Amino acid sequence: MTTGSGTKNLVVYGTVTRNGTPVRGAEVDLVLTNELQEAGAKDGDTIQMHTADTARTGADGRYAVYLKADDTPTKYFLGGTDRSGLNFDLNVIAGKDFVPWGDTVFPVGTAKVWRSDEDAAPADRAMMVTFDVGTQKLSKWDSDGEVEKSTMAVLHGPGGS
Repeated sequence: MTTGSGTKNLVVYGTVTRNGTPVRGAEVDLVLTNELQEAGAKDGDTIQMHTADTARTGADGRYAVYLKADDTPTKYFLGGTDRSGLNFDLNVIAGKDFVPWGDTVFPVGTAKVWRSDEDAAPADRAMMVTFDVGTQKLSKWDSDGEVEKSTMAVLHGPGGS
């Protein structure tokens, strides 16, 4: 389920492909950064990061990462002082290829479902993101159904695509 209050703790879902072919076994990590530490950081400071969830893609290349809003410490939310928006990173590891990507979601409604727009309704869709590590193309569907397409950074390890 990708729309409505039944999405519960779903933050982002989508697919990982290589040149249009699903990648089986890609790792997708949902990473949170301590917003208070980051705001006051100076060059060389260490900033606390937390891997909140990890998913592995199946044969169809699909993944989904989850996070319970009420169990997430306030320090990870925007400004680190309230429970409004949440900046996050998705780190995708597909073989020897690594994709770092980030965005923001908001806990919406009494059910606290994650949406890409703070004015979204719980009935709107969860964010969907597709990564093609071969073509370096990314597509993101917002909670309102708007699609953004862009080129993404893919860091290639030895022997990567």
